[in-house]
Formats: sequence, C-alpha cells, structure tokens
Amino acid sequence: APTLNDLVVLNEGDGTSPGSVSIVTIPLCSVTALPSNPNCDPTNPVDAVTFGNVIATVPVGINPIMVSVLQDGTRAYVANSGVAGLPCATVAVPGVSTTCTVSVVNLTTDTVTATIPINGHPAYIAATTGSPTGKVYVVCRDSQVMTVIETDTDTVDTTIPLQGYGVSVRVTKP
Repeated sequence: APTLNDLVVLNEGDGTSPGSVSIVTIPLCSVTALPSNPNCDPTNPVDAVTFGNVIATVPVGINPIMVSVLQDGTRAYVANSGVAGLPCATVAVPGVSTTCTVSVVNLTTDTVTATIPINGHPAYIAATTGSPTGKVYVVCRDSQVMTVIETDTDTVDTTIPLQGYGVSVRVTKP
C-alpha cells in the first residue's frame, strides 16, 4: 500500500481455521528528510526507525492464498481458498463443505469490512484503481468464470465466462 507506506502480508492458518493479514509499516526517509524528521535513523538514512514494525494483524478467511491492494491504498482484498478438497458453500458444514470468499480489509481501520462469497476456490486476485469506481477480479481453478467485485459497494458486480478454468488475472495501469 504505497500511499500508506505499509506492506500487506498474508499469514496462512492451519488449513481449517482462519488465516490473517499482517500490516507492516515500511516508511522510508530521504536525504532531505533526515535532518528534520525525528523518525529517520541517522545511521540508516533510507529506513525510518519504525521500518518493519507490525502495526496490525487482521483475521481473514480459511486458507488465504493471495492479496491485492487498491491503488489508492484504502483497502486490501484477500482471496480465501477455503478447505482444499471440499466444495464451496455459502455456509460451511464441517467435513462436507467450506466457505470460499474474499475478505475486504480497510487499511485505515485495520478491520474486515466485508466478506464476499465466491463461486469456486479462489486462486488469483487483482485490483484496479480504488473507490468509488474500482474493480477487483477473482479467478478460481475450479470455476470457468471470473468474478468481478465493485469497490464502491464491495459486492459482486458480474461474472464473466472463461474458456477454461482461471489460473491468473492481471490488470494494467489505466
């Protein structure tokens, strides 16, 4: 999240319990900021003294596999693949089905603000600009559609049929 000087890192759970997102501060200093900024370390003028501190750990879904941050730095979207080998369902039945979701993490409050069900076990996620007009794209290795999430409502906008199972999705700068 470059606008926040933060790094968003996924932490896997144990495969059946939720994972988490660690938000790590990575502020950098410059030669001109060094004399006037008390957070700059004179022995290492590149890294601020708070560089590398974990500022929050936010629980997300089962088996988080990938994270993508909106370009405006407001939110992170986490693809939670659920329990491997179990079919996806809206409500999980232990040993029978699992939830396959995207967790929306507000990077200002460090909280999950929405959990969006996905049709399939998410494998890859990509996010565009930000709110209110951004989109998040999710593909699954066991689904022949790409799910599109609107960032203004954090709900599924549409699904786009694919020629095969989704493996990867990327976006380019507008």
